[in-house]
Amino acid sequence: MNNAVERQEIDNETFLQLRKLTDTVVKFLDKRLNRHLDTIKPLFVVNKLFGTYVKSSVQDDVAGSDKAFAELQQLFSSVSESPFGITKKLNPPLLPISNKLSAHKFQYKLTINNTEKEITSPVQWTISYSGDCSLQRMHNMLNGEEKYNVEEIKQTILNHLALVVYLKYHNEFIRLFEDLCYQVDIVKLGYLGNLPVVTLRSPLQTVLPTNAFIEKVTQFSGIPAFQEIIKPDAIEKFSDPLKASLEKVINI
Repeated sequence: MNNAVERQEIDNETFLQLRKLTDTVVKFLDKRLNRHLDTIKPLFVVNKLFGTYVKSSVQDDVAGSDKAFAELQQLFSSVSESPFGITKKLNPPLLPISNKLSAHKFQYKLTINNTEKEITSPVQWTISYSGDCSLQRMHNMLNGEEKYNVEEIKQTILNHLALVVYLKYHNEFIRLFEDLCYQVDIVKLGYLGNLPVVTLRSPLQTVLPTNAFIEKVTQFSGIPAFQEIIKPDAIEKFSDPLKASLEKVINI
């Protein structure tokens, strides 16, 4: 569970109002994030870090690529066998990795009355290099809900891990995301063998109702899933990092 989320008593009328607010804000935030990711795409060319270890139309040696690939190999080895059943050893050159970044809503599990609920954050996203298989599909494959495809799972793991390593070597891009009002984190997904992924989070605060309320809503919908809701005063309390930096500079 995301322990940072505040729990709050909410009645039906308030929930409906906040759900409407959340849906409106989410549309704006998603559009904004996708615009940012599309703009910075040229900065995230995988081969600029991994060189000839990843197939590309231009195969150039890159200083430091041996070390970067060794870190990618180490991360891959730590998650590939369990629970995915994939051989630890990577055999370069790897298949091409797109420099396009994809964002998907961050999800986690919450157990209520011995039943797992899938909780979605409206202000946090998992980002990775783009691919055909999402984390949700990969989870479905592990659960037997979809046909198991080793190559798709392997590529999805690499799409996430490559970005984790890329940001480690290019932390100036973390500062860029922070200037755009995103908090950058590396989160280990327990339901996927502690696979480390990059997440971006907007500073807007969210809340979750009580377990009893979530149980009531999910029983009514018939779907074991729920979305955090944005607090009514979240926009008013929005923290502007540029304003904070300027105030610090002039000692306000």
